[in-house]
Amino acid sequence: MSYSATDYYSRRGRELVTAGLDQDDERASDSLLALLGPQRARVLALLDTPKTAGQIAEALHTVPGGATHHLRGLEASGLVTRSRHGQYVIVERTARGTALLALYDDGDPRDAARRFTR
Repeated sequence: MSYSATDYYSRRGRELVTAGLDQDDERASDSLLALLGPQRARVLALLDTPKTAGQIAEALHTVPGGATHHLRGLEASGLVTRSRHGQYVIVERTARGTALLALYDDGDPRDAARRFTR
């Protein structure tokens, strides 16, 4: 049986993406923290339902400007979207954000929400 270069790289890529995901939850959450940082990981996990920027700032125990700083970074990465509705800015997790959480939590992003929002 022979493999083409694309077969090798696609298989190898899947191995790299899934390597270590069978480890315990603490290790997965630690690697997500290393990837995003604690505040951004927490924001991403909080967004099971849309939230206002003010609610996010309150959950992070920070001023609105601090929350906005993290939201801009997550938005630039395509992990959240922000939209203005009257005087409120509504923040939602994108499909990419949900997929990232699921990658670190065996397919269920709610696991991350429980872990990061305690």
